[in-house]
Amino acid sequence: MERIKEKKLIPLWITVSVTLISIVVERVLAGAFSSIYLTAVAELGIIFLVLKVRTRYWMHAFAVLLLLGALGVLRVATFSLTIGILGLQLELVPLLLLIIHLAVNREVVKDFLLFFKQNDQTYKENRENQVKSFEKKFAAKKREELEKIVKENLLDPVAVEAARRLLKNHQEKDE
Repeated sequence: MERIKEKKLIPLWITVSVTLISIVVERVLAGAFSSIYLTAVAELGIIFLVLKVRTRYWMHAFAVLLLLGALGVLRVATFSLTIGILGLQLELVPLLLLIIHLAVNREVVKDFLLFFKQNDQTYKENRENQVKSFEKKFAAKKREELEKIVKENLLDPVAVEAARRLLKNHQEKDE
């Protein structure tokens, strides 16, 4: 198992400290505590389990935990500093911790961007396969039928693209 640099764990330890202090403060001041803090403790426990078992993935799980906190789904502190942007309320403490976490653990951002890049590439490959499938279906159609498909634009955009390509091929053959 790879050794984790201590600075990469700083946001995690801050979050654990804030959560535990919040539970103690709420217990002492209010005499009871909300189940939402128990959820936070359970999720932090899961993060530590992932940290122990799969060293690389704890950063991703922790980023999701902080994102949930920033969106107000999970509370990590008894105090609440929020900012509203276009009707969306963001919790500033978890948001700040998320920013620190992403700054210290840049590979999370790289993995995130790579994930979307791969999904985009997969999307493009799937679309291209669909266009080729429609090209096979439309191969026997006459030029007038293909022009009608393109002009009316009533079919699936992939089918219309296939008809356009076939028309272009017809035009290139004619020249």
